[in-house]
Amino acid sequence: MAVLAPDAIDLIFQALGRLAIIQSLLGNLQSAPSQAAIFDSFATVTDRLDDPLHGLDALYTNQVDILSRLTIMQAAIDAIPTGPQLAGSPVTLPTTPPTGYGADISTVPNDVWSYVLPGGADAGSALSDVYGSAQNLGGLTGVTLPGFPWMEADTLDNWNDITEEGLYPPDRLDASTILPSDASILAWANRTAAGPFGWTNVGWYGTSIPTQNDQNSAKVKWRITMTPAEFAAFKAVPKALNVPPVWPGVAHRTIGTPHALADQLTITAPMDGVSIVIDSTPARLSFWQFDDLRSYRNVGALSFFTDDLDQEPAQSIAFDEGVYTPKHMVRAAGVKIRLTGGVTGTIYPWTITP
Repeated sequence: MAVLAPDAIDLIFQALGRLAIIQSLLGNLQSAPSQAAIFDSFATVTDRLDDPLHGLDALYTNQVDILSRLTIMQAAIDAIPTGPQLAGSPVTLPTTPPTGYGADISTVPNDVWSYVLPGGADAGSALSDVYGSAQNLGGLTGVTLPGFPWMEADTLDNWNDITEEGLYPPDRLDASTILPSDASILAWANRTAAGPFGWTNVGWYGTSIPTQNDQNSAKVKWRITMTPAEFAAFKAVPKALNVPPVWPGVAHRTIGTPHALADQLTITAPMDGVSIVIDSTPARLSFWQFDDLRSYRNVGALSFFTDDLDQEPAQSIAFDEGVYTPKHMVRAAGVKIRLTGGVTGTIYPWTITP
């Protein structure tokens, strides 16, 4: 679309204006009956030429405005792409999105899983209920194994072709190793029990928890169940340095995997002590009576060993129900048992917890 030059438009409007004046003048001259009437006609024409709304000045102003509008229209037309639209070409987005465009990705998981459904439950809880129902129908649910605290195994494959006996956890977590310098559960877990693959935070109902594959099956994921509040409580517990453990009270000890008493028994697991219950002994054994309990003289002995497999001096096993702790280390790596034949009972390793 071509646009006339300003000078051309100006000449056109001037010519139109003069033509209108001449036509008006000729009409008046032809019909004027007298000289006075002719002068009146000239006066009328002059007034019309000077009229602020319809005179020559107004016509010139209007043609300038029209020219400006035509120029804008031409620029808009020139900006229209003349080539084909290429559907396969990538779209270049602005570096900074417009205000209100998109969302803060860090808040999306929590917004989604915390969305309250019409029934009153949030989306995460509702999905968990559905998943739990599916697992119950399929057999196993979340699995925990003795001797591996603070961990639970789950699978997205509904435990197909997976048995509890085939699970192989990453590593054993020991809450007593949490230090004030550990910045997070993830940092502590990777510092003390990284396992073969290392722990990685994975989204879980709007939060992040450390997760790691099972050593036998990539279909099974072990996750750390310790909550931030529990982690903070462990961090707050003063850590005794180079002081042997003592019995902390029932509320502050966690029982590990129990074992039947047997001669030459070795238990390898971090422990702060053991509790032993003797069920029966040979009649030949002598003992001291302590009210309703007996303390045997030659029933056997135990020896705790360090993480370097050094043995501590032995302690005699005596009472029907007794507690024994290491004497020369903060925490034992295990214990060895010597036992007289014919003695039966159970030994319970335990660790100190807040």
